Amino acid sequence: MNNQFDDILKRYEAARSAGSSIYLEPDDLTDIAEYYHLHGRLTDAIEAIDLAINMFPGATQPLTFKARVAILVNRNAAEAMQWAEKIDDKTDLDYYYIVAEIMVADQRIDEANQYLKAKENDVCDDDLEDYYLDVATLFADYSCTDITEEWLKKSSLTTDPQYRELQGRVALGKGQFDLCEQIFDKLIDDNPYNTDYWNTMALAQFQQGDTTACIESCDYALAIDPVNADAHIHKANSLAIIGNYPEAIKFYKKLQALQPYSESPDMGIASILAAQNHPQEALAHLKTAEKLATSTSPNKLEILRQQCILNAQLGNRAEALACIRKMDELPDRNTAENNVLRGYLYLLENQPEVARVWFKRAVEASNNDLRIQTLIAYSTYECGYTQFAHDLFREIMDGGLGKNMPEGWAFLALCDADLGLRSEFLADLHQAVLQGPLRSKPMLEGIFPEGTPFENYEEYAKEHPELGAWPTSNRES
Repeated sequence: MNNQFDDILKRYEAARSAGSSIYLEPDDLTDIAEYYHLHGRLTDAIEAIDLAINMFPGATQPLTFKARVAILVNRNAAEAMQWAEKIDDKTDLDYYYIVAEIMVADQRIDEANQYLKAKENDVCDDDLEDYYLDVATLFADYSCTDITEEWLKKSSLTTDPQYRELQGRVALGKGQFDLCEQIFDKLIDDNPYNTDYWNTMALAQFQQGDTTACIESCDYALAIDPVNADAHIHKANSLAIIGNYPEAIKFYKKLQALQPYSESPDMGIASILAAQNHPQEALAHLKTAEKLATSTSPNKLEILRQQCILNAQLGNRAEALACIRKMDELPDRNTAENNVLRGYLYLLENQPEVARVWFKRAVEASNNDLRIQTLIAYSTYECGYTQFAHDLFREIMDGGLGKNMPEGWAFLALCDADLGLRSEFLADLHQAVLQGPLRSKPMLEGIFPEGTPFENYEEYAKEHPELGAWPTSNRES
């Protein structure tokens, strides 16, 4: 907080505690509401913004805040538009932005883009550059990368920090993680106290699997702003990946306190509980996450998918199928993936021929997408059909997927070891070790004695000719 805002907040809180009235400008009350919202105090935020609306019924900023609460918290676009329409000045750029944001949040992205293009004609020349960057930022906030880039190209402010930040976010959206890091490295050099820069850097590092660097970036962000929600989620996810479950849960719970209406903390905790073989407890958190997420949430599909898998593993076939039916009804449903799940259920019930029918339908629905074939291979392996998984994955990796899926070699080495294919095991292990420990080690560490360094896996395998020389499990092949 800066000193001026700190003084305003103290005056406001003193007046509220005393039960007395206080006059503040609408922008000041909106700043107070945003501060409370950032700290997970939604009730206090609404109280402040309602006071602002009562004092200044048509003011833009309080009504914009109220509309954003309606779409982001209540997930109610109709309610949001009702608040937006109360804004007196409908030529205010913020009015254009909130109307468009409501459309985007309501999955009417093309409509929002066309609306803002039409409004461009009403923007005065002096405001056009700001308009281009603000619109690009709006779409970037909703991960609409192509539209963000489209609006960014309209701007000539190529050295402006907001422009460069958007360039970095576009690179992130396109999977150009190295470029994203380069851009944000320079931005951080110029402004090392910007938490948004650190968080985007952390996300790029996380996407590349560099959890150590991601955690370090999050720590910088949290040193600047200890209640920063993005830094909490990125750090929690990284801690979970490296197996530091107690610390990960601690950060998920901190995020829960900051954003009690978000499904992300329960999803993270559920993933840890599932990894620790506590499926019932994991399901309870996924149920909570499902209630918090709406049908338009990008997390809804994954929540239901995880519920389906856990229910299947627990033998709750009816519940698992109910999850798939819910997934079939979602706007971002993936028919091929859902059919893989159906095949997986039948494999668990030892009905491989029925499973093959669903797997075939999945491949057909995906137009022979290699990712779907990969999901099938993993599913069959988990159900004990190792030979089937091995043969399918060998075909996939030999088809050139190895460069894009380094963990595939580790998966093949795992199948080789189970099947007693010694020569293949050594060759695939070599490829897995070349790819590095991040994705390979979690799959392979169960084959080697506890504590064996990843870099010694090949040497250990060569020195122990029995490893991978004959089938070592009771899995159905």
